[in-house]
Order: sequence, then C-alpha cells, then structure tokens
Amino acid sequence: MSTHNLYVFNFEDSSVYTVILPISSPTPTKNSMLSWARDGQSNQKASAAFLKNPDGFVITTHPLLTEVNAHQLRMNILYEAQRNDLDVTNSVKRCEASLIKHVQDSLLINKDK
Repeated sequence: MSTHNLYVFNFEDSSVYTVILPISSPTPTKNSMLSWARDGQSNQKASAAFLKNPDGFVITTHPLLTEVNAHQLRMNILYEAQRNDLDVTNSVKRCEASLIKHVQDSLLINKDK
C-alpha cells in the first residue's frame, strides 16, 4: 500500500484547499502552488484563492498516511472548515466520491489477500 502526504493550505481570507500526493511527489511550495494556479492546472476556485492570497497562506503537512487515511483526514478537515464557515475551495462532493472509491478499492485489495 502506497504512502501519501496530505497538504492543507489555509489562506488569510479564511479559505482552505487540500491536496493529497504520493510521498514520491515533490513537496508543494508557495512558488510551485502559485505557478500551478497561474497555469490553470487547478480548479477555478483554488486558482482564485492562491492568486488572491499569494503570500498569505500557510501549508500544513500531514505526512506518511495510507491513501485511505489521507482521504479520510481530508474529509474531516473539509467538514470542520465548513462547520467553521470557511470557504472550502475543494469540491467536497468530489472529495467524498474519491474517499468512497479508495475505501472500496482497499476493501477489494484486502479481500483478495
């Protein structure tokens, strides 16, 4: 089972963005995330958050998680952000669907063992 890092971006305008990457991926930096947003590689809401707050965000890393744990933790963070009336730039529905898919895949893999 592969290991992933969950990165949470908290912006000064009270918006939140999350991304899950394999540990083999480069660690996101402020410059790389701004470049990513400018190049249109992110969703419009995430791009707007990075471009609106170019120096006003903090990256928190939750390292060395299984893929399922990373998706579960992401959902906990996004739901908490919504409860606290923060602007969530991720598509919560898409993140929920991704969590369900990873849990189902994990159950299938474990069933075959």
